[in-house]
Amino acid sequence: MRSEDLVAGLRDAAAWPHAFSGPVEVRQTHISWLFFAGPRVLKVKQPVDLGFLDYTTLERRREFCAEEVRLNRRLAPGVYLGVAPIAAAEGGGLLVGLEPALEYGVLMRRLPEERMLASLLERGEVDNALLEAVVEVLVGFHAAAATGPGVDEHGAPDAVARNALENFEQTRRFLPGGDTPLLPARLHAFLEQRARAFLSEQRELLERRVAGGRIRDGHGDLHAGNVCFLDQDGGRVVAYDCIEFAPRLRCGDVACDLAFLAMDLDARGFRGFSGYLARRYAERAGDPGLGELLGSYKGYRALVRAKVACLRAAGTGAEEERASARLEALRYLGLAASYELGPALILTCGLPASGKTWAARAV
Repeated sequence: MRSEDLVAGLRDAAAWPHAFSGPVEVRQTHISWLFFAGPRVLKVKQPVDLGFLDYTTLERRREFCAEEVRLNRRLAPGVYLGVAPIAAAEGGGLLVGLEPALEYGVLMRRLPEERMLASLLERGEVDNALLEAVVEVLVGFHAAAATGPGVDEHGAPDAVARNALENFEQTRRFLPGGDTPLLPARLHAFLEQRARAFLSEQRELLERRVAGGRIRDGHGDLHAGNVCFLDQDGGRVVAYDCIEFAPRLRCGDVACDLAFLAMDLDARGFRGFSGYLARRYAERAGDPGLGELLGSYKGYRALVRAKVACLRAAGTGAEEERASARLEALRYLGLAASYELGPALILTCGLPASGKTWAARAV
């Protein structure tokens, strides 16, 4: 069915089997639509093929909805309610929960946005105790997650190389001379050179991580916007919206899984919390070698976010949204570079009103 008909139909309160007050709120990502209807959320996958995912057929979207429910119930029990068919209503419109299905979606319990880790960080309400709760959940999750045949190969050197270098291939179109020039070629080339050097120099370390049982079927998209504290005291933590469309992007070294959240904390300006998270995870998980990989994996995760921002910029016709997404991509690209460069101290001196403040802000 046409995208505009789907969105219009699900905006109508009559499409929903439960009563609620207020309008249906609609949000869109580069791969999904999200419909917020009172206490429920319906996530519908867009019929797109981005190379790393393919939602182009109804059957594939149904299968990936089921996989999303199965996988996310590991870290978000009670949140994922099931796969919901979306049918045509007599006389026009849509109905959620009935067959025959024109489309499928993932039906979820709506989580309190004010209790998301991202929101708590913005309000200055995060402390080490809350991070300890996150560490406890992640250490237990990774310890119980699947490993061995079917999983370990995703942490092997060649698999790590494929994922890392794929970022550069899929962002070349965003360089000068490409169809959507958004990124600086020099910085892109520097980061690719550093990634190739890491993959060459640390091959033995990556192999040891596989042999040591550090490769797990993880989350794959672990950032502050996907972590929620259900209790006011931080007593119950859930992490939702894991990657379901590509096992190779979800399975991997636990350091890579943790690196996404650590990188996200860095990006939000909380490097102290990022360091604390990594240190406490390594201690609780008995993984002293985690720090050897974390910087490179954080750089990889930052590049993933830069790629997603570029895709969003290329997919919108609104100039304001395009400019905002481009700036986001550049910020993540700069963050990735920061993991490859040593610390620097820049001193300025000069007469009053000679431009010291202007230059410092520019730097």
